Amino acid sequence: MTEDQTSTGRLFRAASVDDEVHTDAIPALPSERARVEDVLPDEAFRAEVPVAAVAVSAGSAGGVVLLEEVTPQVGADTSAPAPVVDGGLSARWVWIIIVGVTVLMAIADILIRKQGIGWVTGVGLLSATLYCATASQRTAMWWSAIVPPLAVALTIVTVGQATLTRSNSLVISQGLNLLDSLGRTAPFIVASVIAAVVTCFVRRNRARKN
Repeated sequence: MTEDQTSTGRLFRAASVDDEVHTDAIPALPSERARVEDVLPDEAFRAEVPVAAVAVSAGSAGGVVLLEEVTPQVGADTSAPAPVVDGGLSARWVWIIIVGVTVLMAIADILIRKQGIGWVTGVGLLSATLYCATASQRTAMWWSAIVPPLAVALTIVTVGQATLTRSNSLVISQGLNLLDSLGRTAPFIVASVIAAVVTCFVRRNRARKN
């Protein structure tokens, strides 16, 4: 084979298993001239089949033309399954929402009712607890049953100081304020904890069924 013949390439015909010779010829070109348009002239076929780069080299003996790379498999699924993301509120946001709402509602309770921490604070606590139990992540939802008593205690220690009764002893004043505030909010604390626990169990059972 001459240099001109090697550079312009040769035509090869494909034979099937039943020895039927196809009339379509595939040109074999050098690697520097090999293109998808040269190897697969049919437009519809090129659109369906992904083709890798075809490298063609000419042998030294007899000008034998060799195909060095093959076409990748069609329809190979290389996509990995997407990881499941546990969406919702984290434990930090559960703390922030329940404590924040309880404190704000206690301030409103004192300013509006002027009777100390009472049912307004309790309603805010119950609403915030139910929201966090429903919208939190499954790994953080149990915090919605733990935070309510602590949120009320923190509110009494901070905002509840505005409702201290006058007494000769600070300890007695703090004790009376604590008992009075807990007595007003105890039903809402119990209701918040029970509602959070029930909601968490329901969510866990649904997750197991799915």
